[in-house]
Amino acid sequence: MTIDDKGRLTIPSSFRKTLDEQIVVRWNKDDGTVEIFSAEGWENFYQHIMSLPFLDSRAQYIRTMVGANAFNVSIDKQGRVLIPGEFKERAGIQGGQAIVTGAMDRVKVWSPETWAAAKSMWETEDFIHDVGSK
Repeated sequence: MTIDDKGRLTIPSSFRKTLDEQIVVRWNKDDGTVEIFSAEGWENFYQHIMSLPFLDSRAQYIRTMVGANAFNVSIDKQGRVLIPGEFKERAGIQGGQAIVTGAMDRVKVWSPETWAAAKSMWETEDFIHDVGSK
């Protein structure tokens, strides 16, 4: 997929069906991607973040940083969404080239290099066994 000179990404129609006109775009520092949430998906994510202990300073920091790195945006009539320049930069998306994938409850936008590394890790590590044994 390409991101145009104005920073707009055309959401593939298969993903657009699961999103609302109003969506939330956030940068995910854990995997270096830009995430796109439907209103319902964001509400679920938000509730999880808000369920963290209120007076815990680390939880407060998480709430602050998640909130500071998320924006409400609209999908335009052509199915495009504006990806903030800061998010593209942090995600390493250069030259307008991006990989768009589904991630169960959200859409993820990757730089080609980050996506290649994630695929390689998936193919060589046993995540299901590791997560299932905890």
